[in-house]
Amino acid sequence: MKRIISLMLSLIVILSLVCVAAPAASAASNMKISALGINMIKSFEGFAKEPHYDNGQWTVGYGTSCPENLVDRYKENGIPISDAEQLLAEKLVYFDECVNRFIDKHNLKLTQGQYDAVFSLTYNCGASWLNKSEGQLYQAIVNGTLGNEFIGALSAWCTAGGNFLHGLMMRRLAEAQMYLYGQYDTAVPDYYCYVKFDANGGQRS
Repeated sequence: MKRIISLMLSLIVILSLVCVAAPAASAASNMKISALGINMIKSFEGFAKEPHYDNGQWTVGYGTSCPENLVDRYKENGIPISDAEQLLAEKLVYFDECVNRFIDKHNLKLTQGQYDAVFSLTYNCGASWLNKSEGQLYQAIVNGTLGNEFIGALSAWCTAGGNFLHGLMMRRLAEAQMYLYGQYDTAVPDYYCYVKFDANGGQRS
């Protein structure tokens, strides 16, 4: 009898722990990149049928890493659309997890447009910036900064290899439209412009 009572008590304790743990799990953010967001990323990245070496790795399809064992095959025949979509899907899952961890860390409440904009930047630049709390953009998102101040923080991410790239600036401005207004359009409005300065003077672009 004592053994039966002990077992019942053990079960009660276990069930109590499960019930306590459940709400914490359901409270975690579970946002996903939207279909509109995915289409924007595809437009930004373009489609590379054959692998090319970029930033220390082979890249193919929609800006995804090319598996090393398939580099030669894709060089010869190109990547099938089905394979490119699969690589994209895997990358989307990974970055959904990264961005949701960032949201949970700071208890953020993002709109779908804001989520998609943050996701697009992360897809393009990698997830390491999500751990750099001193960053201007990081702080802008955490603090709920909007308007020109947010655009200024986002536009700092327009260089590759230390060089300013016009294409990246256009992407950042399109992402700003997503974040601030929930508008999905790769064509940047005419009322946006940017000013570029160098050490030898100034150049307005």
